[in-house]
Parts: sequence; structure tokens; C-alpha cells
Amino acid sequence: MILVDGRQAGLTAYRDRGEQRVFFPTEIDVAHAGQGLAGQLIRQALTDVRALGKRVVPVCPYVAKFLTRTTTSQTSPAP
Repeated sequence: MILVDGRQAGLTAYRDRGEQRVFFPTEIDVAHAGQGLAGQLIRQALTDVRALGKRVVPVCPYVAKFLTRTTTSQTSPAP
């Protein structure tokens, strides 16, 4: 979840499945669209994934696109 002025502005849903973290659609409130919040949210979520040693399964199209732009060996999608 990401907050703006103490209020929820968006979220990304995920579920852990063994060594994988499956990301479902990321949502940003329309009032905050275009402010880069989705990128901040996913960047932090991927930092968490790296810290846990998990692999990303990007069901969310935004997460998949983000990974193609910023892939590292530690955050690459699971095969």
C-alpha cells in the first residue's frame, strides 16, 4: 500500500507461493494517477522480494512492464 497525506492512494496485491511472490493487479486511485506512485510502490515491493530471496511472478501487467525496464538477476520473473 502507498499513502499520500496519510491516506491510501494505491496498492499492489500479491500472494506468496513457495519461493515465488505472485503479483496481482496494481491499483492507484484516479486522483493520484500520473504521479509516479505505481512505480514507487512496485520498486519497494521488489526490494522486499529481493530481501526475502523470492522470485517474481508478474500477473499484473504493470509489474511485468516494470520488470522489463528494470530487470536485475534478483528480481527477474520466475520461469
